Formats: sequence, structure tokens, C-alpha cells
Amino acid sequence: MAPVDWEDRWSTEAQLKQLPSLHGIVSKFSTMPGVIGMHGGLPPSDSFPFSYFNAGMSAAGHGPADVELQIAEPQLVAAAQQYNMSAQGYAPLVSWAHNMVASMHQPATLRQQPSLNTADTGAATTTSSSSSSRGASEPIGMQVVMTQGSSAALDCLFRMLLNPGDPVLLEEYTYAHVVEGDLLPMRCELLPVPMDSQGLLPAALDALLTQRAAAGLALPRLLYTIPTGQN
Repeated sequence: MAPVDWEDRWSTEAQLKQLPSLHGIVSKFSTMPGVIGMHGGLPPSDSFPFSYFNAGMSAAGHGPADVELQIAEPQLVAAAQQYNMSAQGYAPLVSWAHNMVASMHQPATLRQQPSLNTADTGAATTTSSSSSSRGASEPIGMQVVMTQGSSAALDCLFRMLLNPGDPVLLEEYTYAHVVEGDLLPMRCELLPVPMDSQGLLPAALDALLTQRAAAGLALPRLLYTIPTGQN
């Protein structure tokens, strides 16, 4: 399969986005010794009010706490109170989410990697519990970005991929908030596809696309579907 040419798929708004003009200058000098950066609202760690965090958790999900979690390592405590400068999100949290998605959902981009021959290298290798059961897997082409929630993530995606009035495929029974809160305000042309208990009907989707192509109508730029837990 040929790689996707994303340059042809970005919306007009997405193509116009760029980093702030001062970004390069600020990044160049912000880490220099003796420089106190006031640009990003990054206070020194010794000014933070909390020195440790305690959390009580119930293994059953309710009732009295039977497990206690304490975070007292200064670096972690400071990071939890500091402003995050990464557009992708807090790095340890992104890494955790990345591994969870790879382990639990096993997206199509996961590719098995050959295990190292320790006899040849003389080195011992270890794997995490999430990957040991299926061999060493590397999530090729998969990235995770933290957002404020699913609605915020969908709003960002729609604005990056759709122009006002673009046709959009969606299941005939779908999440009303996406339609009313995002797609209709963008004046998108909604193209509902019939479905059964297994999801979209491939034959119906093929017929819809074939009819639009034959009529000279614009083909959809995006398919919004709910493959898991369809509501």
C-alpha cells in the first residue's frame, strides 16, 4: 500500500498553521545557564507548594481504600506541578498510553520484530510483560497525543482534515454531539451509511461511493465511525 500523502489531505486551516515566530529564539536561549525564563510561565520547582502526594485506592473500585500510592520522588512531584511544554502531552503519561494502546488494542501498525539471537550477541534481552506473550513488537507508525477528551480530540481532527461543506461518511446511528457540535456547524454534507449489529455494511458503503463518483460529486474526505462501544 502506498504511503498517504498528507499534504493533499490537510484542511485550509491546517495548512495555514505554523509555530509562533518567537518559538525558535525562545527555545535557543531558554536553557542557557543564568537565564531566568519568564516566557512560558515555568516557575522554579522550589516554589511549588506540594512536597509529596498520597492517594488511597480501593481494589474493588468502591468502599474503603486498601491500597495506598505515594509519590515522593522530588523530580516526579515537581513535574506534576509544572506547566507542560510538550504539544503531545506529559511524556511519561504519553509513554504509558502508547504502551497500553499497543498492548490492549494491537492496532494494524503493530509489526512483529525478530527476537535477538543471544548466542550471537552474547547479550541477554528482556521484554515487558505486555509484549512477552506475543514476542517483541514495535508499534510502527503509531503515535499517541494526549487531549482534554474525546470531543476536544475530534474537534481538532475535523478542523485539520475538513473544510466547510465537505462530505463526511458516518454510521446512520452515530454520536449526536459530533453531528450537532462539530459537523453541522462546519456545514458538512452528512452521508449516513446503513449498518447492522457488526457495524457498517460494506456493500452499502461501496454503493454510496460508486453513485457519487458516477454523478461527479465530491467523494468524502473523512469517515467517522465508532468501532468499539457504538452508541
